[in-house]
Amino acid sequence: MRSLFSSAVKYKYIISNPFKESSELPTPKKLPAYITKEKADELLNFIRDLNIHTPVMIALYTGARISEICRLEWEDIDLKNKTVILDGKGRKERRVPIPEILRKYLLFIRSDTKYVLYGTRDRREITREFRKYADECDIKQTFHNLRDTYASWLVQKGVSLQVVQKLLGHENIRTTMIYAHLAPNNLEDAVSKLV
Repeated sequence: MRSLFSSAVKYKYIISNPFKESSELPTPKKLPAYITKEKADELLNFIRDLNIHTPVMIALYTGARISEICRLEWEDIDLKNKTVILDGKGRKERRVPIPEILRKYLLFIRSDTKYVLYGTRDRREITREFRKYADECDIKQTFHNLRDTYASWLVQKGVSLQVVQKLLGHENIRTTMIYAHLAPNNLEDAVSKLV
């Protein structure tokens, strides 16, 4: 509307634009792309390169960003208490629980090196290699969609958006709201609590 009225002012159809000071309406975000559990298992079984397998496992089971995974050190992981400290955006740390499947995996690959990743820690190279394996498994998602997959799986299991927000390290709940449509019967469950 603002643009339309600006043109009207320009061509002298009107004197001033009534929408000049108005802000733009937010455009809806695209729904997150995620991988089903079956496809994720197929991908993990297919990847033979430990340096790609490890970041995929960590992303799927912690929701970590590729940058967080590349910086991840063994001292950040507490296998006994099943937690990992992720160094997120703006260097904000968050503690994320580790599910048993990831704990066992990390115990298996544990080494005396400083960083968890075995070889390269170049996120572009990891992303490029991931894409090759994903294409072989007919998975169209990007590496970042593994983070979306983590969040989607949680929401589908009934985990609240506030908890998912904390796990992902989102500063604003609006960022996490893109997963709301995946919540099973969330409206019906809410109303049923009134009875």
